[in-house]
Amino acid sequence: MAQPYDKNHIENYYNSSRPVYTLYRILQMNIWRLLLFLIVFTIKHLPVLITPLYLRYTIAIVKEPTGHEIYDLWLINIIFFIVILQNLPSHMLFAKMVIRRIRTMEHRLRAALIRKLQQLSITFHTGSKSGRLQSKVLRDVDNVVQMGNHLFHIGFTNVVSITWSLAIAFSNDYIVGIFFVVCMPIAGFLIYKFKSKMAAHNRSYRIQLESMNSSVAEMINSIPVSRAHGIEQSEIRKADKYFHKIYKAGSDVDMVNQIFNASTWMSLKTAMTAVIAFTAFLVFYGKMPLENIMMFNSLFVLVLHGIHSILSFMPFLARGLESVKSIGEVLESPDLEYNQGKETVSQVKGAIKYDHIYFSYNNRQNVIKDFSLDIRPGECIAFVGESGAGKSTIVNMTIGFWRPQQGQILLDQIDYNNIDMRSWRQHLAVVPQNTILFSGTIRENITYGLNNISDAKLTRTVEAANLTTTINNLPDKINTYIGENGLTLSGGQRQRVAIARALIRDPAVIILDEATSSLDVVSENQVQKAINNLIQNRTTLIVAHRLSTIRHADRIIVMKKGKIIEQGTQEQLLQLNGEFAKLKNLQN
Repeated sequence: MAQPYDKNHIENYYNSSRPVYTLYRILQMNIWRLLLFLIVFTIKHLPVLITPLYLRYTIAIVKEPTGHEIYDLWLINIIFFIVILQNLPSHMLFAKMVIRRIRTMEHRLRAALIRKLQQLSITFHTGSKSGRLQSKVLRDVDNVVQMGNHLFHIGFTNVVSITWSLAIAFSNDYIVGIFFVVCMPIAGFLIYKFKSKMAAHNRSYRIQLESMNSSVAEMINSIPVSRAHGIEQSEIRKADKYFHKIYKAGSDVDMVNQIFNASTWMSLKTAMTAVIAFTAFLVFYGKMPLENIMMFNSLFVLVLHGIHSILSFMPFLARGLESVKSIGEVLESPDLEYNQGKETVSQVKGAIKYDHIYFSYNNRQNVIKDFSLDIRPGECIAFVGESGAGKSTIVNMTIGFWRPQQGQILLDQIDYNNIDMRSWRQHLAVVPQNTILFSGTIRENITYGLNNISDAKLTRTVEAANLTTTINNLPDKINTYIGENGLTLSGGQRQRVAIARALIRDPAVIILDEATSSLDVVSENQVQKAINNLIQNRTTLIVAHRLSTIRHADRIIVMKKGKIIEQGTQEQLLQLNGEFAKLKNLQN
C-alpha cells in the first residue's frame, strides 16, 4: 500500500543548506522546550557560575574580619555547599533530557535514511556503492549525534557562562567588562581563520572514507575469487593504496586540528594573563578592591573556558556539518519512484502489453528499440538471445525498476505510469539468478515480509518448492539457521528457498531471471521441478540462457540488439531455422 505523506518525516523537511535549522527540527525542539533545557542547565551549572562570587565574598570577609561576623562566613559556605549538592539531581535530570532528545534524533534519522533508500529509484542505487550508503547510515549519523551532544553540553555551557560572566563584570566595573569584550574577538578570528580549512579537510576525509568502505566491502565479497585465482597479494596491495589515501587525508585533518588547538591555547592564555595584569594595575592604583582580582579572574576563566570549548568543538562541528550534507545526498535526492496519488491495484490478472518501447541507460544508445509484445494472463513467455540483447532490461521495466523513454507499458490495460508500482509488486514474485537470502532460519527466509503464515500453508509451499527432503535432513528442520546469504546451503537449495518465498505469496505474475544458469545438472533438475509448480496458471516471464529450461514456455521471444527478431513455440522456431535454431545448435 502507498505510504501517506507525513510532514513530520525528516526527509520531507531536511535541508542540508540550513544545517542548524534542520538539526533543530530533527531534535523536535521548540522555544518552550529550549527554554526548559536552559533553565535546568542553569540550575545544574550554578556551582560553576557562583564560584567567582563565592571567592570574592569569602576573601572580603577574611580580609576584614572586624567588619564581619563568623556567622557570615558560615552562611556563605553553607549556601555554596547546598548549591553543590543540588548539582547531582539537576545534572541527572538534564542528562536524561538530552539523552532522550539525542537518541530519538538518532533513531529518526536512521529510520528516515532507510525509508528514503527504500523509496529511491533503482537508477539511484545502481549509481551508488553500497559501502558509501552504509557509511551515511552509520558513520554520518554518528557524527551528527556527536555534534548534537556537544551542542547541548558545550553550547549551553558557553551561552550561560559567557552571558553570566559579562553581566557580573559590567555590573561591578564596566571598564573590566569592556576589556573582557575586547579580548573575545581573538577567538572569533581563530574560528574564522580555521573554519573553511577544517571543512575542506573533513570533506576530503569523508569522501576518501566512503570510497574505502565500498572497496573493503567489495574486497570481502570477492575473497573466494581472489583465493581461487591466487591473487591475494594483489588485493592486499590494492587495499593498501586505499588505506594510504585514508592515512594521508586523516593526517591532514589531525594536523589542522592540532595546530588549531595549540594556537587556541596560546591565544587564550595570553588573554587571561592580560586580564590579571590589567586588574592588578587597577588594584595597585586604588581603583578596585583586592578581592575583585580573584572574582574577575575567575569570571574571565569562565569566558575563556567557554571560548576554548567553542574552539575545541570546531572539529566536531566541521565533521557534523559535513555529515549533514552527506546525509542530504540521500534524503534530498529527487530520484524517487513517484507513487503518491496513483491508482492502487488490489487484484492482478496478469495481462502485460509493451507498445513500441524504446529505452536507453543514461540517454545513451538505445538498448531496447521499438519493442512491442502482448502477453495474455497465465501465459508463459521466455526471452532468449545473446548477452546484451535486452532481455533483463525488459523484465526490469516490467517490475518498474526502469521506465521507457518512449512507448507505453500496460498492466491489465492500465498504463503503468498511472499505477502505484508498490501495489503492483505485491502481486509479483521475482526469482533472480543470484539468490538473495538473509541471516536467519529457512522459515524466516520463506515467509520474509509476511505475517501469520499457517504451518499447513508453509508445508504445502515447501513440498511444491521440492525442499521437503532437504529440510528434513537439517538439524533443526525448517528452523535451521542458514547463515549470511544462506552460505550453509548449496546453490540449488538456495534457489529452491527463493522459489518457496515466491510461491508462498501466491503471485499473479512470476519473473524468473536466469534462475538455473549457475546450477549443475542435478540441481537444475530439482529447481526445474519447483519452477514448474511455481508457474502453473500464472503469467510468467523467463529470461534464460539454457534453452533446456524453457521447453514448457507458451511462446519464446528471441531478442537481438534490443529488438524482437523471432517469436513462437520451440517447434515453430526450430522449423524457421533462424536465430533460435543457431542458439539451440550451439548449446547442443
